[in-house]
Amino acid sequence: MNAVLVNVILGHSARISDHYSGKHHLSIEEIRSQYHASMYRIAITEETNGSRIVKLEEQVKVQEEEHRALVEELASLRASSSTKDKTIQILNEQAADLARRVETMGPRMGSQGHNSENFSPARQKAELLLET
Repeated sequence: MNAVLVNVILGHSARISDHYSGKHHLSIEEIRSQYHASMYRIAITEETNGSRIVKLEEQVKVQEEEHRALVEELASLRASSSTKDKTIQILNEQAADLARRVETMGPRMGSQGHNSENFSPARQKAELLLET
């Protein structure tokens, strides 16, 4: 049992006994009125705290909806991040494959009278660095 609830009940009992000191028999109406007067303080049921419970339930629902939305957003961000990483990896592989094709095309084109160095930007950059 909650300590606060026990203290409230004891306080009301003491107040009733102080108010009716000297009386051995209380009328049923007096007991009923004191009981009803103190119930809103000690009651923990939905009937007495209905509006507060409804507000708390609404707050919980809002928090749960926000949580679900954030989880979904995080999942979509992770998915898009992995998609971007895969796209970058595929593009890098395609660029490397294209560079290999150009390198292999260079000697064939050179034998046909074309300048193979025009097809290799990496080779041109290396030659510029060597010249300086």
